[in-house]
Amino acid sequence: MAGLFFYWGTYILVGARMYFESFPLLVLMTARGIVKTPLIVSRWAGPPSRVPVKGLLAGLLVLFTLFAFAFTFPRWVKPARTKSYYEVLTADFYGVSRRINDTIVRLPLGRSLVIMKFLYTPRRYFPHAWWASGFLCNDPGLRNRIIYAQDRGAANIEHLRCHPDRDIYLFVGTLEKGLLAPLKAESGRLMAQEPILFQAPDADLIELVGTPEELFNNYSDDFRRHIEAACAEHPFYELDVGRLVELSKEREARGDTAAAASCLEAALQVENDPFVRSQLLGQLAVLYRRRGDRPDARRIEAALADLYEPRVYDVFPEKGF
Repeated sequence: MAGLFFYWGTYILVGARMYFESFPLLVLMTARGIVKTPLIVSRWAGPPSRVPVKGLLAGLLVLFTLFAFAFTFPRWVKPARTKSYYEVLTADFYGVSRRINDTIVRLPLGRSLVIMKFLYTPRRYFPHAWWASGFLCNDPGLRNRIIYAQDRGAANIEHLRCHPDRDIYLFVGTLEKGLLAPLKAESGRLMAQEPILFQAPDADLIELVGTPEELFNNYSDDFRRHIEAACAEHPFYELDVGRLVELSKEREARGDTAAAASCLEAALQVENDPFVRSQLLGQLAVLYRRRGDRPDARRIEAALADLYEPRVYDVFPEKGF
């Protein structure tokens, strides 16, 4: 446990490994320390009867415990100024959530395989990690009514060949909202059919929308028009953060600064990684200034002013990012 502490520090990944198992031993050692410490202190401070060491230690232990649970612990599991899946431990830690599966299993589907395609930027050292929300719910023998698979792009047809007895669906979206479309094989390719709609009754489930435009927060008519144009030009499963950034550069090269800004705004509405968000916000500030929107540009610059702790979430809540 000491080696783990010096290797990882206080960073938690995949649960409190070793600390949970060691907790009973730590409690016993703490109690033993409270009993033995007065005897040690009495060697240089007098007999234990004249030095209330045991009571003092117990009081300090209670005080530190209350401070830890009332002050430190809440700020550790849910730190301020961030919504990063890597830092907030209270919900969707590390980008894994059961809400997608809990939503899909409610649908009247038969034996099905759901291919998962998320809009987020792939993680640097684990680019296929986003589909863990589905992998988590797969049984070892893949015999459940609903099973999940990683998106493989054009090679998704291989999923159908491996599971000919199952209906194939494609989930595209985020941990909060998605589009679920049946796939049918046509001329050796999987073609998307009419999406399945689902309105989430509470926060334990997610909304399933009918059009790719609904995956974004269409806060204005101009924004909606630009996103509808992008969706008309590209298949809905291609409009992830990476593609939106490319579209922004293409629009900017054509001189359409407003459309370029809308593409970055759409990317910021779905992206969660704080480092990527800071880069997108910096690019968006430049576009805002080019189109003469100086107040919004200054708003972003103020949010990014602190190089060590930039504010990259809820910069424009009225715009969905």
